[in-house]
Amino acid sequence: MIDTLRLAQGQRLIAISDVHGHIRQLHALLDKVRYCDADALVFVGDYIERGAQSLPVLEFVAQLYARNPQNVRLLLGNWELYILSAIEKGDCALLYKNRQRLLARAGNTLYGEMCARLGLDADSEAAMRAAHPKVLEKFGALIRFFLERPIVLDAGEMVFVHGGLPHGDLAALDPDHPYRCMKFDDFLWQDSVFARPVVFGHMPVVNGRRHVPCALPYFDARRNVIGIDGGCGVKHEGQLNALLWRDGVFSCDCVSGDLPVVRAKSAQVESADSLSEHYFETVSVLSQEGPLARVRHEDTGRVLWTVASRLWQKDGKSHAETTDYALSVEEGDLLRVVYQTPRGLLAQKNGVTGWYYGAWEA
Repeated sequence: MIDTLRLAQGQRLIAISDVHGHIRQLHALLDKVRYCDADALVFVGDYIERGAQSLPVLEFVAQLYARNPQNVRLLLGNWELYILSAIEKGDCALLYKNRQRLLARAGNTLYGEMCARLGLDADSEAAMRAAHPKVLEKFGALIRFFLERPIVLDAGEMVFVHGGLPHGDLAALDPDHPYRCMKFDDFLWQDSVFARPVVFGHMPVVNGRRHVPCALPYFDARRNVIGIDGGCGVKHEGQLNALLWRDGVFSCDCVSGDLPVVRAKSAQVESADSLSEHYFETVSVLSQEGPLARVRHEDTGRVLWTVASRLWQKDGKSHAETTDYALSVEEGDLLRVVYQTPRGLLAQKNGVTGWYYGAWEA
């Protein structure tokens, strides 16, 4: 359940989480930070699903480990436990349900990719069942390799885990119930304080920021925790983050997705007061005007505009993911366009998402 890593003096550590089947972004991020075999490289789980290249991601990170087991560590995420266990057991009802849920947005699922690699059909539950023996024959070793990965990494200076930790006593963690450490959905909002930094993924860090929607790594100095999930594959404006550490100093870098880029033609002052509303929070829909909707945030009573496609329903309640934050923009700044609307651009700059109301050019 627990692995260890001891860093040499001056050795750089790179941590990445929640790749979610995005092999191009992973290669680009490793290139951007100039990863080399002398670095310690830690993957904090959730390599698969929500992107169309889960199988290449698994194969690539397994190759990195095989080439350099002294410096590479791979942790198990909740998606690996969920999907790889289902493939190993032949639970094709679950795998087909997962495919139906993810196919339209992600383009494929891991089991679908495995079937496609073998020239087999995965378009029905029956076809998945028929393909299962050949899938296990071809990919069984890869599946078992990842299911055997540890849950927690004790790296001396810090601790890594996919979802979170109930406390800082690693020796007291229950090895019979590891799932909580992989799918700790509310770890961002816990009050637990740790003696060493706890680096985690699983929950996009933008969800932990109340005022400004920022996808860069989240440092909570009071609790001594660092969230690094940039929302790659989960958020429309998601990015893949790398947390970097050397000799006690943290830094970060990131690679964004394929959103269009425009150049600002005029400056804009940052909001003095703003709210970042997250997808699990409840809103009341006040009106809808074309592609936009006015909503009231139930917790604060604040009224915001949102892109109507970011509204969704659950249990009879409305939810939205939006903000009224206005970006700080200088003339000539490059902005990634999340949505173009009649009110202006919902855009991203340096990992931060907000509104830009000025003129721009492609």
